[in-house]
Amino acid sequence: MWNSFVELSVIHTYYRDLRDYYSHYMGTRAADFEATKQMVLLFDLGKYDLEDSYTSVALVKQGKKITESGKLPMTKPEYDFVNDNKEEYKKYGGSILYFFEGLGTGDVDYSAYQSLDNLGKVTPLTSDEFFYSAAMYGSSIVERALKNAERKRLQQQGYKKTDDLWKISMAKIDLQLREMFPLAYGRDLGELSKLDGYNTVSNQEFDIEIRMMEEMYKDKAFNDSPVFPFLEEYLIARETTIASVMTSKKIPLRQDAIDFITRNDSEDAQEMRDLLYYKGIEIAKKNYMFAIMWDEVFYEEISYYGIGTS
Repeated sequence: MWNSFVELSVIHTYYRDLRDYYSHYMGTRAADFEATKQMVLLFDLGKYDLEDSYTSVALVKQGKKITESGKLPMTKPEYDFVNDNKEEYKKYGGSILYFFEGLGTGDVDYSAYQSLDNLGKVTPLTSDEFFYSAAMYGSSIVERALKNAERKRLQQQGYKKTDDLWKISMAKIDLQLREMFPLAYGRDLGELSKLDGYNTVSNQEFDIEIRMMEEMYKDKAFNDSPVFPFLEEYLIARETTIASVMTSKKIPLRQDAIDFITRNDSEDAQEMRDLLYYKGIEIAKKNYMFAIMWDEVFYEEISYYGIGTS
């Protein structure tokens, strides 16, 4: 079973390789320090509070089970909440659990969990999914590090992102990344099909969960939940961002604007994703319930090309 922590395994493997490399020249103790320093530089952790970068909320769900049917009740209190809100559950599915104050508390009902597992609603990561996730995560953090460094260099020399040299520099990084991470950036289907991780299984998409959140917000469902005003704050910021893209890029359809934000690899789209990321983190610090909602739902929408620290 590939229930490994994908992100942590990539980080650990890279750190171990760095440490081995430096140990040949510096010795073991100095190699530990140098490898750690390089990791800090790579993740740009110098500008973050480590408590914000590595929290239990950020790591609690990574690499465990993948659900194909939305959020599922796992504890007795969660089952009670679902049973007490049967009509809402029928309409919005497991998304209603994000409005439950007791989410994650109480004893786990293992028998019920096993029943869901056997029904195929919850599946472990396959080896292909693991390789694919590792490639995507590894490529995203390297891309962010390389492009951030290049942006700083170009800005110091007085260049802007509209200048040809800026565009050429970023294009060169893209070519380098395609060579380093063919699984994440490759376009040759014949070559990609030979790689571990190419044949991945698509589980429930994040946008379904987001649509449920939007519906509940519009219907004022669970508006007495402590998390509701924080959800409202993020959805308003998200809608403002979508509207600005529709106007600035002359995109008439809202869904096309969302696709631009979430799947376009341009710097303009990256700026929009960064904007939403930092807004989400800002709100998550205010309320632990939204922190869970952010990590499991909204973060997934903007993390395809690597955002933030998770």
